Amino acid sequence: MTKLLIRYGEIALKGDWVRRKFQDKLVANIQDYFLHERVQCMMRSERGRIFLDTDEIARASEILSRIFGVTSFSIVETTSSSMRDVARLAAEQFGTKLGRGTSFAVRARRSGNHKYTSPELASYVGSAMQSAFEDLAVDLSNPDVEIFIEVRGKEAYVFGGRTLGPGGMPLGTQGTVLATVSSHEGVAGAWLMMKRGCKVHVAHFDQQEKVEPLKKWDVRLKTHRLDDASKLDSIVEETGSQGFVTVWQERNRSLPSKNIPVFYPTIGLTEKELDDLLRKIGS
Repeated sequence: MTKLLIRYGEIALKGDWVRRKFQDKLVANIQDYFLHERVQCMMRSERGRIFLDTDEIARASEILSRIFGVTSFSIVETTSSSMRDVARLAAEQFGTKLGRGTSFAVRARRSGNHKYTSPELASYVGSAMQSAFEDLAVDLSNPDVEIFIEVRGKEAYVFGGRTLGPGGMPLGTQGTVLATVSSHEGVAGAWLMMKRGCKVHVAHFDQQEKVEPLKKWDVRLKTHRLDDASKLDSIVEETGSQGFVTVWQERNRSLPSKNIPVFYPTIGLTEKELDDLLRKIGS
């Protein structure tokens, strides 16, 4: 199986108890998405990282790119934390990319106790690559090839780059809200609340086609059809929503009468920023 190293961002800034809770939720969300897409995988997690093994790397990468809480992920090869083993693996993985006159850089980082520092590891691997391949130039600013190494405890992971995820917080860690979608801007508002970790229920006026893109980002998305705004209160109560999400243009219409916070997440976006966001969402 191919191994993926998955990173998260904001979760790592939390206290230990909250961090563990949010990391567990992210792991559960990843498992749920893979189950929904019928992609087999094996997972384990440790502080700051999640590791996933799968035989369906293309589909796995597509799924991870739309899971909130994932900041980035990389396809990695694994070896021991021995500098010699790391250098050997780097040469095996990158040898075909390092022709005469190629510039390269080694980016190394560590977590745990080792007999070497991160700069020492990078220097050792860089020297080994120059010994193994002719006419290589070190360029730390704008190299042709970057070799990334992450050492965690007794294991080292070697990879050539990273794919970005959506970032944000894991779905379901920040409460439940109800969002109305009557326009593409409403879709963007609902998505932004998802990114902040809210479990979003979507109400729409017989505009299911506008809601469809959001189902890629929450495979358990619940939608509610509205005949008129009078149903909003009952939906808020039914879903246990703690907030309401809409767009500024709708502020005097389609609001629940219940005393809950109202959010306008798109209010500060320019037209270009909104268009860029909608393209990302797939709307």
